[in-house]
Amino acid sequence: MHIHGSWVVALFEVLEADGCTRDTLLELMHLRAQDDFAQMRHPVHRLVPLWQLADARLGEQAGLLVAQHFRPQHWAQLGQALLSSRHLGEILERMTQFSRLMTDALYFDLSAESPDTLTFRTRFAFPQLLEESRVEAYVGASFQLIRLLIPQPLMAQRVELMRQQPADIRPWQNLFGEQLSWGHDCIAIHLHADALNEAVPGADATIAALHDAFLQRQLIALDDQDLIAQVRQHLRHRVGQKVAHIDFIATQLNMSGRTLQRQLQQAGLPFRELLHEVRLELAQHYLSNTNLRLSDIAERLGYRHQSNFTLAFRSKMECSPTQYRHKAQHENS
Repeated sequence: MHIHGSWVVALFEVLEADGCTRDTLLELMHLRAQDDFAQMRHPVHRLVPLWQLADARLGEQAGLLVAQHFRPQHWAQLGQALLSSRHLGEILERMTQFSRLMTDALYFDLSAESPDTLTFRTRFAFPQLLEESRVEAYVGASFQLIRLLIPQPLMAQRVELMRQQPADIRPWQNLFGEQLSWGHDCIAIHLHADALNEAVPGADATIAALHDAFLQRQLIALDDQDLIAQVRQHLRHRVGQKVAHIDFIATQLNMSGRTLQRQLQQAGLPFRELLHEVRLELAQHYLSNTNLRLSDIAERLGYRHQSNFTLAFRSKMECSPTQYRHKAQHENS
């Protein structure tokens, strides 16, 4: 599960305003100063130390403060699509459809609870985002953006929050409105059905369609990346075993071998090339960090003969495995 770098930016801003240094925060994220982390997608677990630090320093309002630092430009192309929507109903539909571009650990569900009420509810795909502050930040930033796009004040019938009622509820009322309910298993915003017709001043159907097409291509590319990452992970654990065969891995992904091969071809990285990449990655690890004999490495990587391993390695690295090992040992000494 991943989250867009905009959330790292917002967390950094909140913690730096509280006295943390950028170097400390980069170290917590295992990032370098030159990394373009604002445009990267980060594994969700990488943000856990940042959130723990925010919770420790800022207390129960950490999520609200992060939401306040999440500005409209952080929504990137999705924000432009929302701005081009005709009315609130389209904004919520686009948020539901494309929110996975911001994170695939949490998503929105839009449903009609009654003829008069529509509910915008969070759903979870990753347990670590069940912490109240994480969810409040994401939903709070979304609700804040909606309020900026709609000229009329957006009043929720009721907002259900996950945390137990704090002693001072005013910070939550300032963000979500007066009608709050506490101690629920997710955050849900209940809106009057009539509110869906609230017009957006910047509405432009042509521009919205262009943004939608772009975002749809991003979703497809994201699916391709996710599939490649899943296959790569399976191969890392199974290279050298019979279960590294495409049909077995396809079964683990609930599809046929033929379907997996076709989808990898469409993503631009056929299974055989992906297998070679993983073999090369593991070979570099074994040569740099172990004293395994070349014959043992070749066997672990699924080569029948050491000569086949040496030939494959040389074709990619332009040096023999032995030369690579000597160079790695010299650099590490």
